[in-house]
Amino acid sequence: MRKSAWLFDLDGTLIDSSAGVVRAFHFAQGKFGEPPADEWAIKKTIGYPLQQAVRDLTSIPFDQFILQFRKEAMATMHTDARLLPGVLELLAAIREQGRVVALVTAKRGDNARRILNHLNVADFFGAIVGDDNAARGKPDAAPVFAALNLLKVTAADAVFIGDTRIDIQCGRASGVPVIALGSGYETEEDLAEADLFVADAPALHARFSECVQWAGSGD
Repeated sequence: MRKSAWLFDLDGTLIDSSAGVVRAFHFAQGKFGEPPADEWAIKKTIGYPLQQAVRDLTSIPFDQFILQFRKEAMATMHTDARLLPGVLELLAAIREQGRVVALVTAKRGDNARRILNHLNVADFFGAIVGDDNAARGKPDAAPVFAALNLLKVTAADAVFIGDTRIDIQCGRASGVPVIALGSGYETEEDLAEADLFVADAPALHARFSECVQWAGSGD
């Protein structure tokens, strides 16, 4: 049997929500009278736990920062999030092949679902696992195991697609092979430890038959 479950990261893999992330980050800083952090520096942290960005880019205590950040994120982040090129076609091809799909993201689950609903793609996902839906976040294996449990499949039946080193680490920890996409903010060299590197969603779609065979164990 070929592997039946395809797990996806969100930011940099399926969508670009960087404008909303930067806006929410600056909103939270402004509430504490702090000058806005560099936009590119914020974008480079997308896909990683927010604690890391707050630690590195602000002097605001995380528990205070996160309340303001989430307030703005839940109100506006979905409004300018966009699907990356080729993602809709890729998701449709996976569904046409009879595979199931889950989301494994460092965003909160409710925020991720709101974004997917806004983009009219939530129905593609049999499970949505956010940073708050597992005992521990990436790079721990817990979010992947939570998704597999919701899909009722095992790690042996899954492949994980992401765009950061933390996605690769998460896949490694869970025993799920990883396809790395170069559509985020990290280079092919950064992602060299993935089982397979593909430039972006259109390239993955173009190689879909090959990747389906690669992700499976034969008929």
